[in-house]
Amino acid sequence: MLVVVSDLHLTDHPTGNPELEQRLIDFLEEIRIRNSALGVHPNVDVLLLGDIFDFLNSVQWAQTDLRPWQPHSPKHGELVERILEGILAQFKKLVGRMSDLIKGEAGIRFEYVIGNHDFLLNCQYAKDARKKLRTAFGLPGQTDAHFDEHTSRPEYRLVALHGHEFDPWNYRRGDLWPFGDAVVIELFRGFLRAAADRLGLAADDPILLQLNEIYHVRPESLAPFWTRALTTRFRMDAAQRKALAKAWADAIETMFRVDYIRENLKRYRKLPQFRRREIVLRGSAHFDPSWLPTTLKRRLVKEADPIRYERRARLPLALDASSRFVVAGHTHRPGVFHLELLKETREPLIYVNTGTWQQVHLPVLFENQGLLDFSSEFVSAHAVFYTQEEQQKTRKRYELHQLRSSWGP
Repeated sequence: MLVVVSDLHLTDHPTGNPELEQRLIDFLEEIRIRNSALGVHPNVDVLLLGDIFDFLNSVQWAQTDLRPWQPHSPKHGELVERILEGILAQFKKLVGRMSDLIKGEAGIRFEYVIGNHDFLLNCQYAKDARKKLRTAFGLPGQTDAHFDEHTSRPEYRLVALHGHEFDPWNYRRGDLWPFGDAVVIELFRGFLRAAADRLGLAADDPILLQLNEIYHVRPESLAPFWTRALTTRFRMDAAQRKALAKAWADAIETMFRVDYIRENLKRYRKLPQFRRREIVLRGSAHFDPSWLPTTLKRRLVKEADPIRYERRARLPLALDASSRFVVAGHTHRPGVFHLELLKETREPLIYVNTGTWQQVHLPVLFENQGLLDFSSEFVSAHAVFYTQEEQQKTRKRYELHQLRSSWGP
């Protein structure tokens, strides 16, 4: 039995996330018991499919001038190691339980595939961080070896990768670093600091806690709509709205002034959909994005549609032409989609997205009013694949488990 989970986005934030930690501990125990009851193989394989750790959304970037897009140095390796140590410390109980399960006779074997938020683990100077992670999780391979960006599992007829490879905003092309990294580190983090200062918000203020959810807005280019929606939900007065708008405008300006972004802007503009997103972001620094025409809002909402990723999911078949399943995460939207029939076998090629274990804020366009708001979901998802021997008992090739609850808009 192979269990695939992605996009946990564990961070080193001082507040931690004890509720998520306990859910993950319960989840690991559940799949161990399920595999034991199946009684075919003594161990269950768990594929961690990227963005398990969130190095971009770390509080430590505010304490240094280092950035991912700079030429990497030993200092980058030290920073990656400190962030990893901070995350492992925040999720100490989870790490301890994983260690116990690795050592047990009927336990769990983990495999790690890299994503875009944990890509820095593969920094050439992050050997010590890789050693710590491989040791903590009992991961296969040499302790300081780079993590794979994809994997094939012939016994399950699947190829798996994180999925950011289908997303021009978040995929590294040659020496061009993902623009999405600057959005997370410079724009979002800078905006939150400025908003807290200008509005005088304490760390536990409900407004600031909701503003922090900007990291879970999909697609990221709709973040300005999220901040504007919150001004309505919290019934902010004119002075508060003005202060928040100023914090956002300053953060936008700061991000586009970053030397690396400024020097490579022409290259970024050649990427699909980049120019439209840039126009929305730059424009949101000067006017209320709710004024945008409904036709443009409709296009922006379409970017949250996972179908645009599924069409590109045929690409990984070059890695293993015999695969029937393409498994990915990244979009934070779990689902199963039939893409096409395989020519040789006439079987359907199936794309499975493993979603996330975080909140997701998705755009909803009310056409009659031209109003763009958000529907918010709490999601926990994972996929399970069975070998032929296991299928004799389960009568299933695969399952996608989702636990979702919703609030809003």
